[in-house]
Amino acid sequence: MKKLTITAWALVCIMFLASSDAAATFPPLPEAIAALTSDAEVTVTEVTVPEWEAGTNFYFAFEPTASGVTIGFIIYPGAYVDPRSYAPFAHEIARQGFATFIVKMFDDLAIGSSALRAARVISDHPGIAEWAIGGHSMGAYGASYYASINSGIIDGVILWAGYPADARLDNKIMKAVSIYGTYDGMVTADEIETSKEHLPPYTVFVPIDGGNHTQFGWYDTSPDPVQPGDNVAGISRQGQQDAIVQASVDLLETFALCASDPDNDYDNDMVCGDVDNCPYKPNAGQEDTYPPLGNSCGNACECEGNFNIDVDVDGGDAAIFKADFGRNALDRPCTNAAPCKGDFTCNKDVSGSDAALFKSDFGRNSLNNPCPSCSTDPWCTYP
Repeated sequence: MKKLTITAWALVCIMFLASSDAAATFPPLPEAIAALTSDAEVTVTEVTVPEWEAGTNFYFAFEPTASGVTIGFIIYPGAYVDPRSYAPFAHEIARQGFATFIVKMFDDLAIGSSALRAARVISDHPGIAEWAIGGHSMGAYGASYYASINSGIIDGVILWAGYPADARLDNKIMKAVSIYGTYDGMVTADEIETSKEHLPPYTVFVPIDGGNHTQFGWYDTSPDPVQPGDNVAGISRQGQQDAIVQASVDLLETFALCASDPDNDYDNDMVCGDVDNCPYKPNAGQEDTYPPLGNSCGNACECEGNFNIDVDVDGGDAAIFKADFGRNALDRPCTNAAPCKGDFTCNKDVSGSDAALFKSDFGRNSLNNPCPSCSTDPWCTYP
């Protein structure tokens, strides 16, 4: 926890305070206050949590009035931003059918124990089957941290002008979207690019043309037009909100596409994982020509040289391949009785082209593109 606190505070300094002379909380704009009102489609509730510190012991729930809601989204506010400032986003996302929650943070910073507050929201709503968590800027960091230690509960992350930093998600099976503004003066496109190495490999990146940092919320920065360090936007606040909501809803909707796939088409190839022959690597065409007659493992993830059927292609497999390398019609021909390990194209020899295919997979292991459990024996059936 100490590492988290130090890192998060460093990010606060970089992302929020470097060009600011105050740490006062930005108050909500009138549009945000108006969005806290219930209507025919969304019920808005302020929920008190007695166990949290006084003055910060609440969260806002925006719940669709329609029945059967099973997908929830938890929002962590940006640093020193009143949580009510995200009410217009939450209200609209809830109107589209997703239970949405905005969590108040201690000292208005989504770090330390505050970053764990999503747990209470989740426990309060046992009817929600799938959860996404996200946030704005520092809130995106806190949400990423929570997701990184609760990947069995969190199904997706939605980052608004923020990134995980050392709260790494690249080794987690979850959906992710990173939404950012091209005019953002506080979280730049270069930083978003760098963040890719810390995010799930099939994260969707959504740039908002003209979007800045300030307009990821409805908060008052007067007398300045934007918060310190930010750039003036090239798009209206409403236009930016519409784009943020759409990209967020796009991810939430993927949770309902694959009823029997707990990973919700993780690789985004539009083939649900329960029927995908390569569920963790895009293979939209479902090509399966290795071995030539197929084995229900897609070409995109097949380990052709995994002769001993474990999760890697290592030295043991290389020794097996080397023992058969050079076999051909005149020298120890490949037959059904004496098959060749490494005759990947079933042309009755083990040649240089087979060696190139073996080499392309050599080094795959449990931590680096692990091999799926695929039947590879017999690989070829010779006439």
